[in-house]
Amino acid sequence: YLHEYLTKFSKQKKLIVDIEIDNINDVELPQGFKLLAGIRYPSNYERAAINYIKSRGLEYRDLWYFKFGISTDKKFYKRIIMPSFDEDGKLNYFVTRTWDKNNIIKYINCPINKQSIIFNDININWSNDLTIVEGPFDLVKAPQNATCLLGSSLSTQSLLFQKIVQN
Repeated sequence: YLHEYLTKFSKQKKLIVDIEIDNINDVELPQGFKLLAGIRYPSNYERAAINYIKSRGLEYRDLWYFKFGISTDKKFYKRIIMPSFDEDGKLNYFVTRTWDKNNIIKYINCPINKQSIIFNDININWSNDLTIVEGPFDLVKAPQNATCLLGSSLSTQSLLFQKIVQN
């Protein structure tokens, strides 16, 4: 119903759907998640996902580093899934981006409060300079030791802000 409503009434061409809950212990990847880097003989659908990633200037090694995937869940049809892991390697968030130019919903974010996580904290060395970008798909073009805001501003209430101050 959301897609139908947005199609009829939205003046924006691309939207981000983001419904938040507070319990980060319940984060799960979409049903049927498949790591793109682990596919030996990709189907046409899987090849389309890989080609989309390559069209953004990424390489095969980036499939492993960012753990890009796809899902068999129809809610995530024609979407790249980019998971995030906390400092202990536990899944704490994910974001999806469509590669379908006709889909008006560009991103679907994980239903978690973005202020309570640090995107891919597992890859951050807190004793070095940190590069901060706006979103996860900006992160793929950032140098090593980078994270993203999951938005356009950094709140003093966010875990990222608190950890920057701490370090």
